Amino acid sequence: MSDKQYREVRLPNGEKIKGVTAKIEVDPNTYEIKHQYFRDGKECQKVILLSEQAKNFAAYALIKKDLKYVLKAFKYAMSIAQDEVETEEDGDSFYYRTEIDADADILKAFYISGIVTYGKCFAKADGRRVKLEYKEIFREDEKELRKLHLELMDQRHQYVAHGGKTRYEKVNTILVLHLDKERNLTPTLMTESFHVDGFGKKDFGEFLDLVTTVDERLNELLNKKSNSLYKKEIQPKDNMSWYIDE
Repeated sequence: MSDKQYREVRLPNGEKIKGVTAKIEVDPNTYEIKHQYFRDGKECQKVILLSEQAKNFAAYALIKKDLKYVLKAFKYAMSIAQDEVETEEDGDSFYYRTEIDADADILKAFYISGIVTYGKCFAKADGRRVKLEYKEIFREDEKELRKLHLELMDQRHQYVAHGGKTRYEKVNTILVLHLDKERNLTPTLMTESFHVDGFGKKDFGEFLDLVTTVDERLNELLNKKSNSLYKKEIQPKDNMSWYIDE
């Protein structure tokens, strides 16, 4: 088993639970995780709820975990990004990065992982069976947020996750002709390509504002689901009925 990890315990909406700590062990071969909870240094019993309502609540909690990562990814990207994307002096074209550029590669890694994970929150899959609906997350008058959300989703679908039609990635097959036309030399067959490696601080700041709003709306949703689950499955039962005699 791996080394034990001790950490604070928080509700799915991020609120810290006072007086409770957790110890986590992960089996490196099976990835099975063992959670233990403590109050005042003494281990507490736990009960895993398996109703459909409980599973639904847990699935949205996983989305919360993904958004937590996206916030960290964009915050770090913003901290290392340039104030503006570098352009030529006339401002009409981007500088093309050098072949070996560690800073640009790190920035691109956070950009891509952030976009992929953000898109995951709005894409339904067999495991979670739930996803966020952008028309429910964003209000009708939040046109700029809606527009930016759709832009990030387009980047996810057309550029990052798939090779679709996008302005962020271009490629052409070309022939480079020899200077001396009269010698009738065979041209060189090759490709020329371009893809976006990252954005400036302003762009990442806008991404961050968007994800912060989604995170806040998800907190509201989690609170509603938590209250509903508590009223239906926990409140009607006597507290003592949850304990298992040892």
